[in-house]
Amino acid sequence: MIAAELADIGKVLSASEWIQRGHDFAEEIGRAGAEAQEILAAVPESQRKLVTNHDSFSYFGVYFDFKVLDSVLPGSGLAQADTARLARVVEEIREEGVTTLFTETIADASVIMTVANEFDPPLAVVELYTGSLGPEGSDADTYAKWLVENARRIAEALAP
Repeated sequence: MIAAELADIGKVLSASEWIQRGHDFAEEIGRAGAEAQEILAAVPESQRKLVTNHDSFSYFGVYFDFKVLDSVLPGSGLAQADTARLARVVEEIREEGVTTLFTETIADASVIMTVANEFDPPLAVVELYTGSLGPEGSDADTYAKWLVENARRIAEALAP
């Protein structure tokens, strides 16, 4: 759909070139999704639980069959976490047997680190890319690479 719209407004490339780029991109994303699926297959069903600093992985959870538990921060992640909410999240983490928490490369990790430190030993905290791609030359500098890199980080954290 984006390629079709760009074909209408874009003058640098012809309509057929925009459409071809759209098809190429869709194929690239499909390959990345399949690679991510393969990487995540190493994570047993009992470990397919994500706790993040905010609700950024709900679509990921649905697509890749992960249970996305409560997030540390409500809504956009810009809100403040209150102590009652944090207590509920800590209790859910205990009940679900979660061993790793996930934060974002672009977010302040102080609240999620506080939650991780409620456990003895402290839970692992792994950064994922969410609101932006990685820097140029990184393993997440395109959307396709971003998807695969996040899958790799999750699998390394949760697979036995």
